[in-house]
Amino acid sequence: MELQSLIVAKLKEALPDAEMKLVDFTGSGDHWELVIASESFRGKPKVRQHQMVYQPLRTLIDANSVHALKLTTLLPEQWQAGV
Repeated sequence: MELQSLIVAKLKEALPDAEMKLVDFTGSGDHWELVIASESFRGKPKVRQHQMVYQPLRTLIDANSVHALKLTTLLPEQWQAGV
């Protein structure tokens, strides 16, 4: 499975309602920019939201398949508003 598809699949498994945009921002296949929205983030501080994203990707990060992740977490209404 292509890395981008694998990242999306792992995140969808952990956060089934998530809307996301994942972009390889260097073209090297290991530096990613992710904007992700989920109701699961509601009421949680940004640090916890980010932990919820990093946890399902831990094996890819530890294997250095994902070297960098620029992360923005949103609530569904922020996603809808294009924030």
